[in-house]
Amino acid sequence: MFDEYFTKPIIAVNGLILTILIGTSASTIADDFSHNVVYQSAKDAMYEDISILAKQAELDVDAVEKSIVFQNTFAKFAEQVNKDFPDSISGLWVDPTPQSNAVIRFKGDVPHEVKRSLEYNQLPGNVVLKGGDILSLADQLSRVNILRLKRYYH
Repeated sequence: MFDEYFTKPIIAVNGLILTILIGTSASTIADDFSHNVVYQSAKDAMYEDISILAKQAELDVDAVEKSIVFQNTFAKFAEQVNKDFPDSISGLWVDPTPQSNAVIRFKGDVPHEVKRSLEYNQLPGNVVLKGGDILSLADQLSRVNILRLKRYYH
């Protein structure tokens, strides 16, 4: 069970943050190694990581923070779209920090519900919805699996 203290998040590739939280109860930090570990709240750890990323990339901390907020918000939005329309998404990407741009491409037309949801949620960045693709990501994965099975059985 997670307590109020966490280790620092790990910054992943493509500017997206994947946070790996290792919960540690206050009663268990009295081991032989605890004197070498600094425990921070998730908020403090996130701010420190944003500051480090900004310094490394020679960017303004505010711009990096806004970009990270956008990326996290967009990730939740995209996850919901994928859940609601699993066979429709043909591509999805986010520009790297400090940009606040993302694209979701669709097989066929962009679903009206996605357009409405994007307008309603007012993400703090630029999200482009494009339709007209022929294959969805699910279609492509299915095709790859069929080829893999053909190779296995032949």
